Amino acid sequence: VLFRSQVNSPSPIHPKALEGFASCLVATTNLVLLFGGKDSSGKGSNELWNYDPVTRYWNQEATPQAPLARYESTLNWMPDLKGCLLFGGTDGTKALDDTWQWDLTSAKWRRIETGIKPSARYSHAAAWLPKTNQLLLFGGRNHEGKVFNDLWVLDGTTFRWKKLDESKCPPGRYDHGMVYLAREGKCYVFGGKSSQGSLADFWEYDVQKSTW
Repeated sequence: VLFRSQVNSPSPIHPKALEGFASCLVATTNLVLLFGGKDSSGKGSNELWNYDPVTRYWNQEATPQAPLARYESTLNWMPDLKGCLLFGGTDGTKALDDTWQWDLTSAKWRRIETGIKPSARYSHAAAWLPKTNQLLLFGGRNHEGKVFNDLWVLDGTTFRWKKLDESKCPPGRYDHGMVYLAREGKCYVFGGKSSQGSLADFWEYDVQKSTW
């Protein structure tokens, strides 16, 4: 694997310096989408950008009805929907609990009313389950100091959230990593932070058995 210290993009435009943004790879177009984040002053963004790794050009999407500016949210590519799902984050003052879909065909945002949903949070993690057309979400925190260890699943057909059994979930955490391996049918969670400090534990979730 070869890493470059920096990619020199010929693009005349590009996102400003950001941290805490959400991003995902759109497999059908081979574009990287980047949403939100905050700048060095702490101001949140609601800009949506795409990056073409072949031409190395950035392009800002025109999004007149974009979600509120935020950072520490999640953005996941959902091939069956031909779009991406955005959930939660923070505007710097309060945590958010809204769900949005970016439709690649119409190039428009659409807020999804899901009924029951995860409580407002940020710094959570989410993974797309292609075999079942679902989004799995775990952990996060809010501005009141609560750290979550609940596990939720969003049905990609009905757009309804369901809370799964959390009796055997890993300890609450945020800023952790979460990835789904389709061949194994399992999600893996590593590290993050708890109210006591940084974590170094590694967890496996069996999607079919719904067990950690």
